[in-house]
Amino acid sequence: MAPSKSSPRGTGGGFPANERASESLARSSRLPSVDGGALRKEAASIYEDPAELADAEIREDLASGDPGRIIRALFSVALYGDDPQGGLTHVLAFVDHADVGVRRTVSTCIGHLARIHRTLDLERAIPALRLLLADPETEGYADDALGDISIFVDRSIRTKVRRTGRRRSSGQE
Repeated sequence: MAPSKSSPRGTGGGFPANERASESLARSSRLPSVDGGALRKEAASIYEDPAELADAEIREDLASGDPGRIIRALFSVALYGDDPQGGLTHVLAFVDHADVGVRRTVSTCIGHLARIHRTLDLERAIPALRLLLADPETEGYADDALGDISIFVDRSIRTKVRRTGRRRSSGQE
């Protein structure tokens, strides 16, 4: 069934049940909250759109040593930069950072670069992802990045990486 004209593609899909659910969700967000809006405030604090930073601010944040600022700068580079190779250089500089959040962000940003630009220097990205796959704290994020690469850049990449002996978090080689 084709999407209805009243519903943009992906929001209701032309299916009455989906349109009713979308309308219900829209109405519920306008209703007063039983808990004074605490849950809505908590949900709003969970996700924050990454900011597009100026080049000078990116350089400052990357040099700051503060994991939160580094993460903010890496997302800005990956999501808003127009140079996938330069972006990858910034991102890969933090592949072995002491903070697990920064390392997870490296994986996520590699995936964003692949998705947004549809190209990636795999000779530089794959060794970094192998390192992140070997770490139980970043393995899932690195696997997600491989998924993005396999969808947007090279369909066979997951097989290639796994075939070369990816270490599993259980300690098996």
